[in-house]
Amino acid sequence: MKAAITSISKTIEKRLETMVAQARMTRAFLERVVYQEYLKAQRKRWMTEGASDGWGSLEKWKPLNAKYAAWKKRRFASAPGGGTKMLIASMRLFNAVIGKGDGHKKLISDKSIVIGVDVPYAKYVNSARPFFVFSDEMMDGLRDKYKKFITSRQGGKA
Repeated sequence: MKAAITSISKTIEKRLETMVAQARMTRAFLERVVYQEYLKAQRKRWMTEGASDGWGSLEKWKPLNAKYAAWKKRRFASAPGGGTKMLIASMRLFNAVIGKGDGHKKLISDKSIVIGVDVPYAKYVNSARPFFVFSDEMMDGLRDKYKKFITSRQGGKA
């Protein structure tokens, strides 16, 4: 009887040790999974003008007025979206948000990730057309991937 209890206890102990070791590797998960998901979501968000998120209470970005939209289409025809996409003209804010330009800030610690944008007008744009709010679906998906990362014996193939 004692051997069976020890065997079960050692199995549980080993599994908990494995999970604790995985949790110590959270920084790698944040870099490999969370940051990459953020970049993918932002590229999609900007190309769909917010419609890709399926937010429910937050809707697709408010459209540009017709006069400005026509001018922008002519002026920025060579930009991604052919001048028809909001907030993609000079590329400064867009590139900063998607991690390809000056002003993109990222800090990953052992337990957290902070992503920001150092473009002077970003806060005004974000207040009218939120780009740092994520859908419950995306956040739930990241939580599920983290749970799998922690509990996976193979090192968290998320």
